[in-house]
Amino acid sequence: MFYCNVKILILHPERGANGEIVYSQDNGKALRMESRVRERGGAEPALTERTEFLIPPEAEVVPGDLIRCDTEDFELAEVRVCRDLDGRIVAYRCRVAQ
Repeated sequence: MFYCNVKILILHPERGANGEIVYSQDNGKALRMESRVRERGGAEPALTERTEFLIPPEAEVVPGDLIRCDTEDFELAEVRVCRDLDGRIVAYRCRVAQ
């Protein structure tokens, strides 16, 4: 079990009648998680900051959706389904595009 710590607005992109992108909206809540990762590969190791959201299963999300949290918009790059031992979906773990 986890406790949500932020209110979010989920924006689902859709094609409008004349080709423009319009968004349908769902209100929700989530657990916002932030991390710093030390990555090697260049001359000096770099720190990369990452944001993830753990979203209850009532809100279905897919990669490409936008999450509005406070005044920031985050595009979802990856959505992982988290299940309990009985196979029920308990959350969506969403990684934000960098």
